[in-house]
Amino acid sequence: MKIDNAMQPGLLGLNRSLDGMRETAGRIAGTEQMQSDSPTGLAGALVELKTYELQGQASAQVVRTVDDMIGSLFDDKA
Repeated sequence: MKIDNAMQPGLLGLNRSLDGMRETAGRIAGTEQMQSDSPTGLAGALVELKTYELQGQASAQVVRTVDDMIGSLFDDKA
């Protein structure tokens, strides 16, 4: 298995998480939020932002785990 193939799912998850956070933050900061009388749109966007944060944390853990495994392989070969 190639190293870049092992890292790819974690990095892809991080990129998706960051893209989602940017989009959601833009909606939160948008003018339509200020004009809305209902807080449900804002609450939903904040929940979505938290979901992307958790996705990013999980993806970062995947990258850390792959990094640790690769480090262990190099230690075993040395």
